[in-house]
Amino acid sequence: MEVAVKRMTVPKSMHDRCVLHDIFTEIMVMDKFKNDPKIVHLYDYGVDEENFWIIMRLYKDSLKGWLKRQRTPWFENLPLYLNIYEKVLETMLFLTQNRTSFIVCRVSCVFLCVCGGACDWFTADPLPPPTDVNHYDLKCDNFLCHPLNPDTTDEDFYDQPSDVPNFFIVLAGTIAIHAPHCLHSTS
Repeated sequence: MEVAVKRMTVPKSMHDRCVLHDIFTEIMVMDKFKNDPKIVHLYDYGVDEENFWIIMRLYKDSLKGWLKRQRTPWFENLPLYLNIYEKVLETMLFLTQNRTSFIVCRVSCVFLCVCGGACDWFTADPLPPPTDVNHYDLKCDNFLCHPLNPDTTDEDFYDQPSDVPNFFIVLAGTIAIHAPHCLHSTS
């Protein structure tokens, strides 16, 4: 079994950034959805004198990493990119179906990045009314990809042989934490 380990340093003094709330909020959300294939799979977590630890499933790449390795012009891959975007929307639909809300900070950016366009930030109202989980940092970095077939080669993974992606997508990222670009002044 291959795993990814996220490590965050335990603060040593009152001047160090406190990550306790961040890391345990993330753990709480991953634990809540640990049996759902749309969210990063959590194996274990813990703390020692030096670090907080989260042990998760290792995924092959992020959507951003996958996109960076594309060699075909974006317009030739448009059907593939639209099918990938459909998977992103299915993941977001999962959030709303599970009484989860999110701010649409980077949804358009995900679509534009998938299609090879420029990224413009925008914010929108929460959909639906807030309940118990928020994801304020939706971007290509926070969608992880992994081959459907374990025998998929790197070449087939990054140079898709058809318009149907041969990988699944899961949502990752620091959930329930406000990203700086999503905060705005109300004065």
